[in-house]
Amino acid sequence: MSVDLIKLATDAIGGNFFKLLGPIVGTSESSLSSGFPAIASTIFNGMMNKSSSSNGASAIFDFIKDRGLDGDSMLDIEGLLGNKDSLSKLGGLGEEATELLFGKGQAQDSVLSGLASHLGLGKGLTGSILKMVAPFILSAIGRYVKSKALNAVGLGSLLSSNKGSFAQFMPAASASTGFAANAPHTPNNNSSKGGFGWALPLLLLLGLAWFVFSKLGGTNLEDYEVTKNVTKAVTNKAAEANKMVQEKAASVIEESANTAKAAIAKTKETAANAVKDVVTKTKEEATNAIEKVKAVTIKLSDGSVLETANNSLASKFYGYLKGAGTAGTYASKSFVFESLNFKSGSDVIESSLYNELNEVGTILKSFPETKIVLEGHTDSSGDSDANKVLSQNRAKSVMEYLASKGVPTQRVRFAGYGSEKPIADNSTPEGMRKNRRVTIAVDK
Repeated sequence: MSVDLIKLATDAIGGNFFKLLGPIVGTSESSLSSGFPAIASTIFNGMMNKSSSSNGASAIFDFIKDRGLDGDSMLDIEGLLGNKDSLSKLGGLGEEATELLFGKGQAQDSVLSGLASHLGLGKGLTGSILKMVAPFILSAIGRYVKSKALNAVGLGSLLSSNKGSFAQFMPAASASTGFAANAPHTPNNNSSKGGFGWALPLLLLLGLAWFVFSKLGGTNLEDYEVTKNVTKAVTNKAAEANKMVQEKAASVIEESANTAKAAIAKTKETAANAVKDVVTKTKEEATNAIEKVKAVTIKLSDGSVLETANNSLASKFYGYLKGAGTAGTYASKSFVFESLNFKSGSDVIESSLYNELNEVGTILKSFPETKIVLEGHTDSSGDSDANKVLSQNRAKSVMEYLASKGVPTQRVRFAGYGSEKPIADNSTPEGMRKNRRVTIAVDK
């Protein structure tokens, strides 16, 4: 018999989860508890839809495995929800998970709208809840899949077997997307300014004609002439009213045509300007991209020649050293090793990243009097003391590599600052990536 994944997720997180999460996202424990089946079903349904293809199932399977969600990393709920650094990391993980399951932009927005309407909460709040809950649910199913030795195909089958259970709790899509169409405007037929506004005076004149004719008996020539005159007056009035309606209709048609012509001209102008802006921006971006990768030849004072990209660290560092040497002084400036990325928790430099270090080593050997300082930095995740040690070891690894290329260690000083000097926002994955860096500067 297939396992009930909604119950599996509920049992995995426990009742205390809602009490801890409520103050973090800004809603009540009872709202989270009562809405959890719909939240879990939304996540599971996203997994099921994604896993309908072999590539999608593999993507979910690899995501869970690569991030260690099939282990015990998500079991300490109080620790994860009670620590600022852990919350930041959890939020980043949840954002990755929701993008994997629901996509970005309009696709994810549609899911959030339906769930928000079902829960009776704002869309922004619902998005925050979904991102915080997703890692725990993925971890629960990841541990189950691992315990049963299932592969990606087995994961897809497990999700499909719970399709009926998901549908029972899933919010209806129409709850957030249905809007009543605006009724078309209907002119007021009783208006005196258009339509049949002339009908009232016409009816009054006809009534007057009937009254005169009936009072005079309608039997002699004089009576006939009176009736004829009244009828003529009524006919003339009707003709005038009809002419007024036609003139009004012609005026409205002309005005509408002029408005449409102006709108078309404005649209053409706007479109032309938009195309022009896109072309200009594309040209600028293409020029900048070409300029960055354009090769330059650097002839060093020791007779060696270095071929590098125009916008590389080596090119910028050499230009700085050469200019400062001419001026006779060094301004305070540091440069980031752009391709130097370490594996999480490691200070080992991968061989694929040697090229940038080799170029810097070649330049330093042609400036034998120049001393440098290497600084290591980390993001804010993890223990601050451990991060400081790790950043120092990474800077030391760079020094040791440069020494192996002929740069004496006496010319190099290194330091580690952990997460003390961020250059980007640590609350986003991109910001954390930028903060994990090693820099080089001239040591005065």
